[in-house]
Amino acid sequence: MKHNLHKTAAIIAFYAVFGCTSLCFAQQGISVGGFRDEPVSSAAVTKAADYAVKTQRSKDATLKLVSVLKAERQVVQGSNYRMCLAVLSKGAAQQVSATVYVNLKHIHTLSKWTAENCGGDAEETTDKGKEAGDEDDLVTYTGTLQTTKTDSAIVYLGEETGDLAAFCFKNDSAVGQAVLAKCKKGGQCEFTGTVDWAGGCKIEDERDLSASGRIISITSVKPVSAAADPKAAAGTISADDVE
Repeated sequence: MKHNLHKTAAIIAFYAVFGCTSLCFAQQGISVGGFRDEPVSSAAVTKAADYAVKTQRSKDATLKLVSVLKAERQVVQGSNYRMCLAVLSKGAAQQVSATVYVNLKHIHTLSKWTAENCGGDAEETTDKGKEAGDEDDLVTYTGTLQTTKTDSAIVYLGEETGDLAAFCFKNDSAVGQAVLAKCKKGGQCEFTGTVDWAGGCKIEDERDLSASGRIISITSVKPVSAAADPKAAAGTISADDVE
């Protein structure tokens, strides 16, 4: 008799601890197992979207998040965030379906990234990309300076992927004068500025470029290796120095 009472008590305790899961979530208004709409402006969605783009950027150095068009949340052992993102890749607007899993320790994992028209009119995404324009186009890259008599480029090499991206400029332009005054051919040069991704580049490296663009303005530039010109190492060029 005592054995049966102990067994019954153990079963009741088990359900009290583990059987509450669905009921407790239901009392909090949370759907277990299914996706429900989530505000695109919520901190959790913003963090998940930023993580997805940052992770995918290892495969595409030009990738930029424009906005979150739609978001849904699924409660599991943690949460799945299923999102439709408007992004820019190599200067072109596109939509992406991305899912990020966040476990109970708040560790993020990108489980899906698929280019598809998931948020409606693709032209709307393009317009949003243009509205983001000036701020989103400001980039910072470090790469090797390659020069010719008339044109030069800062060539970025992705450490993890081995992808190449080239950023070109005319030597006699304001950008060219700014870069060449601070950095030396063959040295590592870091720049912050805006890039026209539609502008193509031709460089000495025979490997294919994953992306290229023309630097149209510079806010700062500096050498970042011993190979750079020692005379230029004293400081960086600021926006006030560039016409």
